[in-house]
Amino acid sequence: ALTGTGKTAAFGLPIIESVVRKNTAKVQVLALCPTRELALQVCAELERLGRFRDIKPIAIYGGAPMPRQVEALASGAQVVVGTPGRVLDHLQRGTLDPSEVRMLVLDEADEMLSMGFERELSSILERPPKGRQTLLFPASIPPDIEPIARGRLRPRTMRPTSPGSA
Repeated sequence: ALTGTGKTAAFGLPIIESVVRKNTAKVQVLALCPTRELALQVCAELERLGRFRDIKPIAIYGGAPMPRQVEALASGAQVVVGTPGRVLDHLQRGTLDPSEVRMLVLDEADEMLSMGFERELSSILERPPKGRQTLLFPASIPPDIEPIARGRLRPRTMRPTSPGSA
């Protein structure tokens, strides 16, 4: 989807409204972006969307001081928006605990693959709990992304609702 089409709101609003448990000061959402610029943009939009909900998103990306990011993670970040290399670095160091991740978002997944992040993505995708929800937001769906979608995403079945229910 092109910039400005509401992609971040498509996953950001559910994150703010129903995914993050405000009383849990642990990382519950992990959103991966191909560049630091996009990670900062997505984080800023999540901050804007959640400003009245007491949700704490942080951006982690290469080129920024590691101690500052470690401190932000330790202070109870609930949503982490980051680049694959730096997120994997934090996972390997043990400074990012994925055990409470309820949702994993791959924003511009096709771009991450074209930039050579397949190994990092595979390693990251193995770490959060199996029952988490995984969302893929590619700008396009090239043939090389289809195996990842088929192998890593679970289809959600919608239960029909009867008239008057809901």
